[in-house]
Amino acid sequence: ATGAKWRVGLDNGHGWFLNVRVKDNGFGAMHEAEYNLAVAEAV
Repeated sequence: ATGAKWRVGLDNGHGWFLNVRVKDNGFGAMHEAEYNLAVAEAV
């Protein structure tokens, strides 16, 4: 509904609306900054 071309984010099993997904490996698997970098790299 937003018209956004890219919907990027962490997929923790509820990311059905994302068209670019970064797998969320669970709490403590990676530092939060590393997750954010992975999302940025996915674009």
